[in-house]
Amino acid sequence: MEIIRFKGSNEIYLAEVYLVNSNVMGLIFQNEIPENYLNGFEQINIGNGVVEGDYTSYVTEYRTYEDEPLKVELSNDESIYVPPVIIEPEPPEEPEPYVPTLEEVKAWKHSEMSSMCQSTIFNGFDVELSSGETKHFSLTYEDQINLIGKQLQVAQGEENIEYHPSSTPTSPCIYYSNADMLKIINKAFAFKSYHTTYCNSLYTWIDNCESKEDVEEIYYGATIPEEYQSIVLQDYVKAMTPPTESGDSSENIGESDSLDEKLDKVKAE
Repeated sequence: MEIIRFKGSNEIYLAEVYLVNSNVMGLIFQNEIPENYLNGFEQINIGNGVVEGDYTSYVTEYRTYEDEPLKVELSNDESIYVPPVIIEPEPPEEPEPYVPTLEEVKAWKHSEMSSMCQSTIFNGFDVELSSGETKHFSLTYEDQINLIGKQLQVAQGEENIEYHPSSTPTSPCIYYSNADMLKIINKAFAFKSYHTTYCNSLYTWIDNCESKEDVEEIYYGATIPEEYQSIVLQDYVKAMTPPTESGDSSENIGESDSLDEKLDKVKAE
């Protein structure tokens, strides 16, 4: 604590004196702030009463504190404390939703059609056996490799060829006749060939679209416009299309037969 007295008075006060900046001094009183605190003050030596600091020019109230009522800051240049203006940051602008380009939409559609094609092939096909019974066979990569091996057994004339249908996940291996095994193999590769050919023509159709809306309307299983069908797909379509009464094939793929039945017809031809 320091001893201070205000200009024009001999009364002394105990106060903590501190420097705020080159033009501002602070005082913290013990009891109360005197009424003449704006008269300027001197700091007195507690031992001999000599003036140790002359602050008589500090006559402007610079700042007071609501939570510290005995604290006051005085300036010698008439400056007054101005609270800083707190600028609330503006919320960040929501980014504009990304709008893909036509080429990006085409690339995504390519990927979607490729996935659908692979899924369809892996899911497999149905075959009506010589017994009249229909069996379903998956056509994963492993299945395709297995069927290549079965071709050798068929070519060697074996009559009891073991293989497994995939009607259920636990379907056991059973024996098939040479003719039935050949039918299964032929159907498998016709099924894969058709879907691969169809998917490639879908790519051509996608690549020739001039708007994103046109691309988005394409789906797996849609009838591909003839100008985007490969020659191979056109041959498939012709073979799979039932003739009209005039004897000509209709333009659209017939709906009376399933795809498996149509592929049987293609293979028979």
